[in-house]
Amino acid sequence: AKALFLGFCFIPLAFLILHAGTMPFGAATFSTGPITSTYFIVIVLSGFLFDKPLARLCGVFSAVFYFAGFLLAQPYLDSLPVEVDATFRDDLRSPPVHFIKALLLVGEGFIIGGLATTARKLIAKVRDEEREKSQINSLFGQYVSPEVREKVIAGRTGLVGERKVVAVLFSDLRGFTTFSESAQP
Repeated sequence: AKALFLGFCFIPLAFLILHAGTMPFGAATFSTGPITSTYFIVIVLSGFLFDKPLARLCGVFSAVFYFAGFLLAQPYLDSLPVEVDATFRDDLRSPPVHFIKALLLVGEGFIIGGLATTARKLIAKVRDEEREKSQINSLFGQYVSPEVREKVIAGRTGLVGERKVVAVLFSDLRGFTTFSESAQP
């Protein structure tokens, strides 16, 4: 699965390479827009594997591939028609702008990696709590009242005892043992 996600990071660059020679403005045709936004999507999806190093690697690979795509498109960006807004054209052709976008991809990888780690810990905590509740139910459920069981679960007291002053009444009926030995169940 890790290699698959790292391979997904290459898809937008492969798309740019494929269209470098077939579109009127080559790789510049797709250098901005939905194709390059795919990098962000791949990084977010890598977080669903709850693997911090993978999300970080996806961020780094995406940044490298994104910047490589910019370098591939740069000659075509220089040949954009003059009718294009001058500021927009300068931004499209500016290496620092694309370098900042690449750094954003790296940052997203680190953020998603952190979120994946947090989510993994939360899921493990919920799983452990459910397992503990199940164990308490199976251990105490048949021997103690539901109120005591719920108190143990709610208080997380586990097997810790409690001191209380109580009164206990032991009672016996005269002749009951002899009677019960000779009677039907």
